[in-house]
Amino acid sequence: MAAMLDKSKDASAWESESEGSEILRTKKELTVVMKWKKDKMEMETIAAKDPSSSLGTKATAEPVAAGKKKRKKVVKRRLPQAVMEHMIARPYKIFDDIPDDELAEDTEHFREVYFERKLITDKILAYQRALIAQYNAMGYAEDETEVTDDDEEEMVET
Repeated sequence: MAAMLDKSKDASAWESESEGSEILRTKKELTVVMKWKKDKMEMETIAAKDPSSSLGTKATAEPVAAGKKKRKKVVKRRLPQAVMEHMIARPYKIFDDIPDDELAEDTEHFREVYFERKLITDKILAYQRALIAQYNAMGYAEDETEVTDDDEEEMVET
């Protein structure tokens, strides 16, 4: 259980380290790609259900609390050795790369889906490689997550 203890520090103390942290950077990139894919799928679903709907009308603005600045913290969680061993033995891979000359013969839709999946796969692999590099260097790996004060309260409650 001690391996699963969370460590957190103020974002100001972590600023230079978190910006340079390969794990946090690759995790953020992966999160952005996954959110983009989810939003795209939602918009396609809306368009399929109601072709007359405007795709750009989805409300994305969140209400901002006036005067309340949320402090960010970086929470580190040590990953179990079994997870790391599994990650090393079986890196994430959905499909083999398709050469450009073969892709040129496929449909536009196939190429689009292929490149989306490849982008996601590459981001997951980059994140895994960062964790594996840390594991090889230190003998353990820590996952890093940026949370706000509100997020931290939710984590404690669950």
